Amino acid sequence: LPGLINDVDASNTVCGKPIYYWIDQHNKTVPSDGGLVLLVSCSGMTVRDLNISSNLVGVALYETTDSVIEDVSVTECANGIALVGSNNTLINDCFVTDGVYWSTGMFLHTSSNNTLTGNTISNMVNQQQPGQPPMGAGIAIFMGRGNRIYHNNFVNDTVSSSVSYSIENVFDNGYVQNGFGNYWSDYSGDDLFWGAYQNMTGEDRIGDTPYVLDANNKDNYPLMLPWTSRFALYD
Repeated sequence: LPGLINDVDASNTVCGKPIYYWIDQHNKTVPSDGGLVLLVSCSGMTVRDLNISSNLVGVALYETTDSVIEDVSVTECANGIALVGSNNTLINDCFVTDGVYWSTGMFLHTSSNNTLTGNTISNMVNQQQPGQPPMGAGIAIFMGRGNRIYHNNFVNDTVSSSVSYSIENVFDNGYVQNGFGNYWSDYSGDDLFWGAYQNMTGEDRIGDTPYVLDANNKDNYPLMLPWTSRFALYD
């Protein structure tokens, strides 16, 4: 990663907040006053309770493993949270909103076995240039495998999802209590049936047909209402 090995200390700031550009660090917690977080070749890291705005990227992990990103708010950034060549990371209870330029809420590039749950990604915009891939996506996955993505809300994004060359990703947690999939605001299916096969008459707040991301990726149990911790299959 020669292009990412830079000497950037916390005296550098963005929007009056320090930049945390850490390389080859392990089992540490990033301070919560950060205005930009870039972790390169790290492991066991925790990024928690940050409010980041007005950057090209909020939090980015490069070849970093076994880490946690949670309770992070990113607003008015082109890319909210990005994993590049990074595996076994949990992204939980984060808010990424009001993207700018070619915004992507959550971007997984050549990253596998990560879990994204309880996040809300909204208002990612598309200012696509000729010859460039579609952006403005709530979530984008490129060459990702074995990622688990459920209980997230994708709201009013130009494109809810963009998935390429990615297999064996799971977009729901099954039809069980505390299971189900994600809320996609552009989902147009009905809720007339219930059950694991959605073939018994009656509503269950789960869409009757899957939300299809591409030929290899689908959410079998898309939510009809935004996910909250109080979401229940039955009243």
